Amino acid sequence: MEENKNKNENEKLYSEKDFEEFKKKLEEEFLEKENLMKEEFQKESQKANMSELEVAKMELEELKSKYQEKENECLTTKQKEEVSSMLKEAGLEKDILELVYVPLDMEKTKEKIEILKSYIEKTKKEIFQNCSNAPLPKTSKNSEYDAFIEGFDSNKL
Repeated sequence: MEENKNKNENEKLYSEKDFEEFKKKLEEEFLEKENLMKEEFQKESQKANMSELEVAKMELEELKSKYQEKENECLTTKQKEEVSSMLKEAGLEKDILELVYVPLDMEKTKEKIEILKSYIEKTKKEIFQNCSNAPLPKTSKNSEYDAFIEGFDSNKL
């Protein structure tokens, strides 16, 4: 009896929502694989109707596109490193890289960094001005009391 109780506690119960999410995920994976197989089949059927020269040209174009993708990946990585160093020089956090980085367009990226930097500086100035215009707490007769250390108690001010 106790073994069944322990066995039931160890089993995880799934809700209908969990089941539907899992089912949807499997369906998406199946459709993706099905589409890939259809594309492959179409390419193979095209190749069957082509001459050797046309097949070679098609394969060359595929290789060129794959090469371009890899080149873009390398360039993107290099640019992200460059943008990261630009952010460091601008005094900004590296965490905002994805906010300012425009893939394969360094000019727009630089513009975004400058816009963000000026916005942050403007905001800092506004905060400083608002804080500097605020009234300062007055010290009490008791010279040991410090409002910043002990908190702002209106009775002691």
